[in-house]
Amino acid sequence: MATGNPQRFSADIPITTQLHISSIENIRAVLFGSNLSTDAREIIDSQKEDIQAQLIEIQAAYAKFIQRLVGQAMKDEVEKQASELFADEDNIKPQEIEFIKLKIIYEYLSSFLRSVETAWNNVIGMSKVFSTYPITKPLYEKIQKENLSLINILNEDTHALLNLIEKNFDCHIVGASKADKRLLVSNLIYEDGRDFTYESLFKNLPKVEVVSPVTLPKLSERLLQSKAKTPLQESEFYYTTIKGTKEWNKNDAYILYIKKEDLKEEEKKFYSSSFVILNPSDNNNINLAAALVRKNMGHSAAPKYNKMLQTLLDFAVTNLFSKDFTDLCDDTYTFLYHIGPIVIYNIIQEDLVRRDFGYCHYVDNNKIIKFLPEAIIKKHIIDFWADKFFDLKAGQVDAYINYSKGVSNIRESYKNFFENAASTRKRITNDPMTTDNYMRENVGKFFGHRRAQVYRRFVPENVFGLMPEINSTELVNKFKSR
Repeated sequence: MATGNPQRFSADIPITTQLHISSIENIRAVLFGSNLSTDAREIIDSQKEDIQAQLIEIQAAYAKFIQRLVGQAMKDEVEKQASELFADEDNIKPQEIEFIKLKIIYEYLSSFLRSVETAWNNVIGMSKVFSTYPITKPLYEKIQKENLSLINILNEDTHALLNLIEKNFDCHIVGASKADKRLLVSNLIYEDGRDFTYESLFKNLPKVEVVSPVTLPKLSERLLQSKAKTPLQESEFYYTTIKGTKEWNKNDAYILYIKKEDLKEEEKKFYSSSFVILNPSDNNNINLAAALVRKNMGHSAAPKYNKMLQTLLDFAVTNLFSKDFTDLCDDTYTFLYHIGPIVIYNIIQEDLVRRDFGYCHYVDNNKIIKFLPEAIIKKHIIDFWADKFFDLKAGQVDAYINYSKGVSNIRESYKNFFENAASTRKRITNDPMTTDNYMRENVGKFFGHRRAQVYRRFVPENVFGLMPEINSTELVNKFKSR
């Protein structure tokens, strides 16, 4: 039986569990900072890669389970489970919605705790070696006092909250989801007349003062004390992580990122929008009078927009290997990771722009402003990437034979399409357009729009222009996690 205090979760689960993320920032700053002596660095480097792998595991679990307990992600999951659990009902009752929310909290928090508790125990075990050397012992004592001991308390409190749910509703975890082995499922059953609100868990507990668990100074605050100009920190961004360990699979083509503040500002515009274009036919009848009446329609359009993006993503990823590049290599799952999130974003963005949908229209100073919510689209792809490649191992990414086979087949594909397009162009005598321009103008006809974005990634001197990220490591260095 857990002996922790569940009351600390009465305010907000994501804020309370944010201690996991702030602790990761602090541990990285202490153990992997640039001010370490050569001797200390040599000792720490012996464990660095393994510790970093565990910290990345914790970050991924937080993104997968905790960040989805709020906002649009939570609304989407409630809607999905409502259609599955109460399919026979035309109108879902408020108490049924509360039941679904509690079920999601119980299962997601249980899944999160299982992942991070193992990872933190590994970090504790690996870092203990630092206590055996005089030069690194102070560093170990610092992270033990300021981070690891507090994480142990938080995990005990998390167990206590889960035990409270189990006691109140006579339920427990029964196994893992068939669709997602990392997601635990429970036998929590709905009963008419029961109060399933999350707040009801705490009504009979003694009142305590709830304080923020994030008592550590943020990494950015410590860095601001330095007089030297410092770069933006990882905590200010959402971004995809590097899984490979070789020079050839560590470049900026693997990293899609957005600044959190930019996403917040764009979400405000999205929710205040009068028109959200979910398909090209929605572009009709957009005018100022209608826009003034329809202000803030973005709130109701958000679930549909999210589903639209997911549909586009699934369609693009599926067709890359079923239609565009068949028999590409032996492991297309890993090769999709090599294709990279930027290519996928370019495919989605190009499709939206070319077909003129996915745009939002909001009113500002009695003018209709049209914009494409690029940060929202990127965040969706970043989340998709984290889920898709959560279990992808470095060994798979580092398998050069699979990678080189895929790249070779892509380049051969480009050569064949190019020769066909060039042959067609030669038969046209009254057009002053150059062959390259002719191919770019007719990209869909000769190459296919998805293929063109992949060629930009892997084919040198292609007519569409190379992605600049493939020859850059600026983002890799900024978001370095290994």
